[in-house]
Amino acid sequence: MSEAIKPNVNRFIDACYQLGLNPKPILEEMDYSLSDLLSGQRTISTRDYLQFLNALSDYYQRRFLAVELAELMDERDIGILIYMLRSASNIGMVIQLLSRFIRLVSPSAEVSLHEAADKQQYLLCYSYPGLPADLCAQDIEGTLAQFVMLFRQVLEQEHWQASHISFEHQDKAGTDLLHYPFAKKVSFGASCNGLYFDRQLLSYPVKSQDLKLLQILETSAVESLEAIVSDDIVVKVKAYIAASSDIAKLSVERLAKELGYSRRNLCRLLAQQGSSFSKLKEAELMRLACDSLLNSSASISLIAQSLGYSDSSAFNRAFKRVNHCTPSQFRDRAQ
Repeated sequence: MSEAIKPNVNRFIDACYQLGLNPKPILEEMDYSLSDLLSGQRTISTRDYLQFLNALSDYYQRRFLAVELAELMDERDIGILIYMLRSASNIGMVIQLLSRFIRLVSPSAEVSLHEAADKQQYLLCYSYPGLPADLCAQDIEGTLAQFVMLFRQVLEQEHWQASHISFEHQDKAGTDLLHYPFAKKVSFGASCNGLYFDRQLLSYPVKSQDLKLLQILETSAVESLEAIVSDDIVVKVKAYIAASSDIAKLSVERLAKELGYSRRNLCRLLAQQGSSFSKLKEAELMRLACDSLLNSSASISLIAQSLGYSDSSAFNRAFKRVNHCTPSQFRDRAQ
């Protein structure tokens, strides 16, 4: 198994501080410098990240720490994937997309769907192939909680629960399962990590479905996956911009941290190739905007939201500045 880098480490550390937890002592025990991680001078492997999460949970005696962290995460941590899932036609397609593109948010993990033994339910599994179950315990619990929250968003049902959630790792003595409010039943020491749900849910329609918009977003997601292994800095920057759910507000400082560079070094590398962050950002926004307007029936407001703009007015101003016409005029001229 490759030692892929756990993404969004800076936002993860920020979330720890929001919970009143100081990750520095644990990182130092593992020979990591908090300042080096935050500055991008050093990265953390998936295995070390998983070990760190378990150690932090034990150190602060927060049994469901990863679940607490998952509840703090926002849509930036899912990026373009959340808009793809919202544009799918039904829950079955949502799961297919999740399986294909999980590497965008968790490079070493796998997602798969299986029919349960009773034939009345399906099991959505999440795992780290080749890694011990106990090592992955905290991350698995937090991720399956995120899956439930994701289903709630797509289903537009705030209190939806899985019928059963299972974990490969063993439970710790004295666990209060009331603190894992994402399933009617929770079990440990199972054959896989996953959440069970009724089979008819697979055909449940997504109200915000838009298959044309999905096709556009999927193209960007494929490019992002290809860029994960690329050594071309321009390709990497374009991919991370495209994968962001908040492109309009994306800063070069934040992007530099995500890629593991200092701001100065990233700008220098882009300049060497005759480019810049602002040029790449604007080009990607306008590419997605034009594709959406030409090939999708989505409203202007939905397109603006999918591109990370706060409202339609902000999107209209940016579009007109670059294309010398409003989005509505652009769409009308193309018809």
